[in-house]
Amino acid sequence: MSHKKQHNLFIPTKLVRTPTGLIVPVGGPQSPPTSQREIQRIANSQGVLLNHAARVPTILEQIYVVADEAELGMPVSTVDDVRAQLRNLPFSATVERVASVAARLWPIRGDVTQQRQLLEEFVHRSEHLAAYDRFLGGPRDDLGERLYVLDEQQLHVLQRLVLEEASDEEAEWGAEHDAALEAAFLGITSVVGDGAVRLQSEERRLQDWIGFLTQNGSFNAGSQPLYALVRAHRLFIELPRTQEAQQHHCARDFDAWTAVRFGLSAEELFAAGFLAQATAVMGERRDMKRTPGVLPPMSTYLSTTALAPKAAPVEDALSAPRDFFLKGFSRSKNNPLRLAWEATPFQQHPFVRLNDGQLMLTSPRGLYSWLTDGWYYRLLDIAIAKNERDDFTTYVGYLFETYVLELFQVALPDRAPGQGRVQGEQSYGASEEMTSDVTVDYGDDLLLVEVISRRLPLGVRAEADQEELETHLKRTFLDKIEQLDRVGRDILSGHARIPDVNPTRVRRLWPILVTAGDITESEPLWKWLNEKTPAGTFSDSKIQRLTLLDVEDVEILAGLVSAGEEINDIISAKALSDYRELSLVRWLNDTRTEDPPRHPEIKERWQRLCTMMNAALVN
Repeated sequence: MSHKKQHNLFIPTKLVRTPTGLIVPVGGPQSPPTSQREIQRIANSQGVLLNHAARVPTILEQIYVVADEAELGMPVSTVDDVRAQLRNLPFSATVERVASVAARLWPIRGDVTQQRQLLEEFVHRSEHLAAYDRFLGGPRDDLGERLYVLDEQQLHVLQRLVLEEASDEEAEWGAEHDAALEAAFLGITSVVGDGAVRLQSEERRLQDWIGFLTQNGSFNAGSQPLYALVRAHRLFIELPRTQEAQQHHCARDFDAWTAVRFGLSAEELFAAGFLAQATAVMGERRDMKRTPGVLPPMSTYLSTTALAPKAAPVEDALSAPRDFFLKGFSRSKNNPLRLAWEATPFQQHPFVRLNDGQLMLTSPRGLYSWLTDGWYYRLLDIAIAKNERDDFTTYVGYLFETYVLELFQVALPDRAPGQGRVQGEQSYGASEEMTSDVTVDYGDDLLLVEVISRRLPLGVRAEADQEELETHLKRTFLDKIEQLDRVGRDILSGHARIPDVNPTRVRRLWPILVTAGDITESEPLWKWLNEKTPAGTFSDSKIQRLTLLDVEDVEILAGLVSAGEEINDIISAKALSDYRELSLVRWLNDTRTEDPPRHPEIKERWQRLCTMMNAALVN
C-alpha cells in the first residue's frame, strides 16, 4: 500500500488506541509540528499515529512512503501543470518511454536500490536526484519507514495523462522532451495524492480509515501470481465444465460466451495473455533486443505460433486504440480521486495500439489483472449485455463456494470424524435452513466457514467511497456473521446436525469468513465490525472470535497442512497472537523464516495450466 508523504500534519486533540497498539487522532487539524522530534513521532502523515512504546505489529508497517514534490523541497504541481507539460511531447515516443519504465519497475517494485537506478530514466537534473537521495537518507520513524522513489501508481497515472494529452505531432526526441517528461513525472507525485486531501481536512474516526486502506490494498494487492493464475483457470474454465456445475440452476456456458465475444477459446485467450505478459514485462531479461513494455503487432508477434491465424482477435482482446482509453477515462478526467485510482480501462485492454500496430503496455498490473480477476469482469460485461447479471453473479458465487470447499477437501482428504473431516453445507430444521458453506470437524475444535463471493464495488476501488463500502460490508460481512452465529448456536444446541459431529464434545467453535481477497484486514476494519455487529453475537462461551481469511489464505493453509500442520492449530495460534487484527500472510511473513510450501495439488494444477497454454501456442 502507498500514500503520499505530506507536510500538513495532524496534532490530535484526543487519541483512540486499538487492542494491537494502533493509535488514531480524533479531532481536527491543529498547528503543524514545530520540532523534528514531533515530526518523527508521526508515522503516518495523513493522521494515524503509532505508539512506539508498544512493540506490537500494526497495519502501518504495511504502508510505504513515496517521495512527492513537497517532500523533495520542490514547488507543488497541479494536474493542469502536468497536462501542460505533456502537450509538448510526441505521443508514440512518450507512451513507449512510460511503458518501458513501468514494465521494468514491476519486478523490482519492492527494491528501493533498483528503483533509484531506474528513476534516472525520468529524472536527469542533478539537483532533483540529490533531493531524492536526501529523502532516502533522511530520518525515519522508530519502526523504519519504507521509503520509495518510484511507485507503479505514479506511472499508471502518468500513462493515463499521456494518453489524454500528448501531441499527435510526431517529432524526434530531444533534450527539451526529456525536460518536459521529467517535469510531468515530478508533478505526478503531487497529483497522485490530491484525492487524499479530504483525509487530512476532516475529523477522522478509526473506522473512517477503512475506505483508504481498502482502496490502497485493492490497488496494490501483492498476491502470489501462481495462486492467482491457477485460481482463475480453475474457477472460470475448469469448474464450469464439470457435470455438477452445469446442473446448477443458474449455470452459463462460459466457453460459448468467450468464443462469441472474442473469437477465441478460453485456452487461447489465456495463452495469449500469459505470453504477452512474459514478453512485455520480462522482455529485457529474455531478449535484450526487445524494449520492455512493447510488443510488435500480433500478426508479427504470433507468427510462429498456432495462434497466428487468430492474431486479429487476440490483438482486439488485449489492446485498444487511443480513443478507447480517452472515452473510458472521460468520467474521471476532472475528479482528482478517480483520476488517481480509476484502473478499469487498463484492466479491460492492457495495451494501447498505435497507428503502426505497435502495442504499448499501459499498466503491468492491468495485464496481471486481465489474466486473473479479469476473467470475472470480462464475463460480467457479457452477462450485463445479455441482461443476465443476477444469474451470472449467483452462478459465480456457487463456483467460488465450490472452489473454497474443494480447497479444504484437498487439504484434508479422507479424514475420519473428529480428525479434520471436511463437509459442505447441510440442511436442517423444518424450514430447511442451511449450515455453513464448509465445516471442518476436529472433535474438540469445529470450524464453520462462510464464503463471501461478492466483489468490492467500483466506487470503493476508484473513490474510497466510505458510504458505499459500509453498505457493501453490511450486505456481506454482517449478514454472514449473523449466519455464522445462528449456525453455531444451532449446532451447539443440537438443533442443527453435522454428520458424526458430537456437539457435547466441541470445546471451541471457530467462525470464519473467507473473502475473494479484495478487503484489507486492519485495525480500522475490526473497529467497524466490533461496533456494527449486533450485541450478543458469538456470546456462547464456546464460540471464538471471528477469523477473517481471503481465498489465497486457504490455498496457503492447504500447503501448510501438506507439510504436517493442522488448520485449527494455525487459526488458534494467530487468534491468540498480536496479529489477531492483521492478515494471515502478514503473521506468517513476520513470524516464520521460510515461505509456506505449496500443496502438491496446487502445483499439479499449475502444470495443467502450463500444458494447456503450451498446447494452444504450439503448431
